[in-house]
Amino acid sequence: MNEKKIAFIICVNNELYYEECCWFLSQLILPAGFEIDIIAVREADSMTEAYNAAMESTDAKYKVYMHQDVFICNQNFITDMLNVFQAEEQIGMLGLIGGVRLPKNGVIYNAWNCGRTIACDWSLAVDTCFYQKEPYILVDALDGMLLATQYDVRWRDDILKQWDFYDISQSFEFIKAGYQIAIPYQEIAWAIHDCGYSNLINYDKNRKIMFEAYPEFFSGTWEEYPFKHSYELQSLTKQVYKEIEILINQGRINEAEGLINSFEENGMDKNVLLLRNIFTISKLERECLNESMLLQMDLSTLDLLERYTRIKFYLRRLEVGEKAEVKNILIWIKKYQISPIEIMISIITNLIDRKKVFDLIVKAYQSENNFRNAEIIMSMQKKIEEGKLSITKKDEEYISKRQKEAEYWSNYKEDPDRTRWWQSPTIIQHYNKTICGKEIDGWNSGPIQLLKDKNLIPAGGFERAISIGCGSAQKEIHLIKEGIVKHFTCVDIAQGMIEKGKENAKNQSVEHQMDFICGDIYTMADKKEYYDLVFWDNSLHHMQSADNAIRISCELLNPEGLLFCNDFIGNSRFQWTDMQMAIVNGIRLYLTEEYFESRNGNKYPRFLSTPTLQQMMNTDPSEAADSENIIPAVKKYFKNPTIINTGGLVYHLCLEDILQNMPEKSEILIHMLTLDNQTIDFGLSLYAFIFAKKL
Repeated sequence: MNEKKIAFIICVNNELYYEECCWFLSQLILPAGFEIDIIAVREADSMTEAYNAAMESTDAKYKVYMHQDVFICNQNFITDMLNVFQAEEQIGMLGLIGGVRLPKNGVIYNAWNCGRTIACDWSLAVDTCFYQKEPYILVDALDGMLLATQYDVRWRDDILKQWDFYDISQSFEFIKAGYQIAIPYQEIAWAIHDCGYSNLINYDKNRKIMFEAYPEFFSGTWEEYPFKHSYELQSLTKQVYKEIEILINQGRINEAEGLINSFEENGMDKNVLLLRNIFTISKLERECLNESMLLQMDLSTLDLLERYTRIKFYLRRLEVGEKAEVKNILIWIKKYQISPIEIMISIITNLIDRKKVFDLIVKAYQSENNFRNAEIIMSMQKKIEEGKLSITKKDEEYISKRQKEAEYWSNYKEDPDRTRWWQSPTIIQHYNKTICGKEIDGWNSGPIQLLKDKNLIPAGGFERAISIGCGSAQKEIHLIKEGIVKHFTCVDIAQGMIEKGKENAKNQSVEHQMDFICGDIYTMADKKEYYDLVFWDNSLHHMQSADNAIRISCELLNPEGLLFCNDFIGNSRFQWTDMQMAIVNGIRLYLTEEYFESRNGNKYPRFLSTPTLQQMMNTDPSEAADSENIIPAVKKYFKNPTIINTGGLVYHLCLEDILQNMPEKSEILIHMLTLDNQTIDFGLSLYAFIFAKKL
């Protein structure tokens, strides 16, 4: 076995992708004395068969099994890989993405929770990143996009004869052989996976094989899983693609465009997705350039797809750092007659560092005084950033959701009739007592008192704090005036709330201690280790991903900085359980009629029901979006957080609307709060106060 040799083993069925994969491999820095070998396996019947044949054909000690659509952009990949292997001989296999605590049902393809990679599905590129600081972490399974080994373990071609579960099986085989499998730390993603959709046609059949072959790794029992994919749908998609291909090849472009626009995206055929992007280019060319340059070239369908792919590859090389002079970019644009719209769509749908490549293209146009095309790129970029121009369905959905959220909160007005629990001084006192043991007035008085008791507030207050979802900033202003915080950066997606916050700060003479930004947590992602306090006050449950929000919160904090979270941590999208509804409606059943009287003479309903997801989305798309994952995310990114459950099943849900009919300090209201305390004991709390230091 040659200990100074690395073999890159690639299954190939697309020569264009293989060529690009090899280009990235050619950019890797090879340690002194080492050599590499690239082994392409074509026309294989299964991944396991291909990998076994390649493994047996080389004497390289180190082998990297990878997809043809994986592009290694970390030029120090080989050295970084060797460092992990040589530091720990027990580690037999490395991957870039994987997971721990695998799902009991064996549906693993969408369950990864460790590692990092840039994933592109041909409509959007995403830097998928899970928090990690250790040089490597041990996992239970690895994704097959890239698997590096320092020992040979045979792939199970005796049981897995297609393209699913080969990676999970090999993970289990290494563990059974006494080795560990791991994911190295990636400060930036080591690879790009141009992966598209997951073909799940044979997934369930192979999942059953895995349950039979590895019962020790699955705690559940195999049951059929209701995948959306089907042979019928895949067949229909392929048929539609063939029809579109015929129309394009015959020059019947309008008919082809109409057919593809009428066909619902289902992720079954990558070429359908790519053609959708191509027709988007044509549409925007007509709108911006008064001609459809791309579709006037009389290219066949295959030529169009290859052109689109080559443009993507060239722009991606610019993104990852290929040194290309401006004049060479111009030569490339002119040689292939590439319109600024083609460039723009490719950047938007395939790249992460969009601004970098946008700027390079603009400089190229400006260098030859082509200010028209430079202006088109710049104006399009601006429109996209402002959400005024959408490119893909995903963009449209995201922009629409954000606009609806912003509009809802810009126009939000508190109900003056004390229908919500935070409008009740009695409940606020109860809430504070639950946190600090003292029945004191004032929102956040309990949490602040507890932090004071634990000496967690610096003398003179926190130097720099950030509040995400600040609303009108009244809570933040109060903390400044109390000397808890010296300076607040206040962030909210609703411009209306930002304006109210600025006005309130000015009225309270603290505007010099406050900055206001219209945006969200992702707007601040570059401010690493900048703040002493990250302040979430009933806004974290509006984040679409609790994990991402807490991860960025941790990154924003200075060492020893404090996470403050006073928030709803209950059921996402208010999808209440049968037990919760039984308790709530059981209490409401025994309340007398007087409590259900409304101010307009009508009656509130005696029994409540769980809202539908559509009702939630229509009202506020951000409401409790991922709330039930807040506590798991905090535990993931912070060591030893303090979590104090504060109840809410009764005072938040059961007393919805009817609270106004229960006088402050009344016997009935006190009784309701006693019942609420009992729900905490049963683990049914909907709210919590959480704080944690970044260690």
